[in-house]
Amino acid sequence: MDRKFSLSVEPLVSIIMSVYNSEDYLKEAIDSILGQTYANLEFIIIDDASTDRSLDIVKSYNDKRILLIKNEVNIGLAASLNKGIEIARGKYIARMDSDDISQSNRIYEQVKYLENNPDILCYGSWARYFGDNMPRSLKIKHFLRLYDTFRVPLKYEDIKASLLFWIPFVHPTVMFNSALLRQNNLVYNPCLRRAQDYELWSRLCFLGKCANTSKVLLNYRISATNAGATAHGDQLIVRKAIANEIIHKIIGRYPTSDEMDTHVKVVERVISNQTTLNEAKNWLCLLASKAQNCTIFQYDSLIRVISTEWRRCCASSIAFPKNIFAYFSVPLIGRLKGITIYDWIMFVAYRLIK
Repeated sequence: MDRKFSLSVEPLVSIIMSVYNSEDYLKEAIDSILGQTYANLEFIIIDDASTDRSLDIVKSYNDKRILLIKNEVNIGLAASLNKGIEIARGKYIARMDSDDISQSNRIYEQVKYLENNPDILCYGSWARYFGDNMPRSLKIKHFLRLYDTFRVPLKYEDIKASLLFWIPFVHPTVMFNSALLRQNNLVYNPCLRRAQDYELWSRLCFLGKCANTSKVLLNYRISATNAGATAHGDQLIVRKAIANEIIHKIIGRYPTSDEMDTHVKVVERVISNQTTLNEAKNWLCLLASKAQNCTIFQYDSLIRVISTEWRRCCASSIAFPKNIFAYFSVPLIGRLKGITIYDWIMFVAYRLIK
């Protein structure tokens, strides 16, 4: 039975949002937090030296739950979020982005879960993407209800294993247990301008238990600039560094430069010919063969994410749909572990309209 909270016993929740030149969508984001069914919250908004009307929009609200911090110079997302974490008074700390929209029951649902699971350090949710500036391919998929939802792993061991390839949380959906966060000295790396969340997850997931819910608790705005999954420049450097350490935990050594290049191609779906597909197969088979002796990750979870990547490599190959059958030819990872018929149908449909 769901636990119900009364106002007198609701623990304080600190919601942290960094703002930089977000005037077009900021009001929607703020209203979605102030309109939560959960009342006992403080809303820490850090304006990171915006040059548009963002600061004026925040100041237009007369709500005692809002605490505004103004950076005199732009210090970046990570450092701004750390400011919010430092002053947060809540038992729980939630993230929010300045262009997204939280469902009205989001905070209630997350507090309810964390109150009943006090050992969970971080709790996120699925999110539905939307936006007027979505690329055509995303608009088609959204209209057909194909991949209109960011689906992240739900269970802790799956979340941890997915770090090998993916970011296991939708960043603006997460809520932290603030005591466990501080106990483990977990903050964002202020030196990073990109991939700050991935770097945090790569530490957090090995220090405490995490979970996601399949409930959609946030609408994630997609624009033409953030729709692509390809990483470039400093973001790619960070992601490769994280993958390097995780691969070391699995195979007992650091990958060679060629192996890392193949790993990046797998993650970015750059499977342009049969040679590239064979390289991906050999690399994923090596990872799978080492999974049995890896004590840091649960074997079934690791095999499941490796298997999923091989399926995606086959489906994204230039030779699709012929190479879809290559999936079944690999005994170590071609076992459909945890992959449903629905997954196949959705991915084939995704590939056909790409």
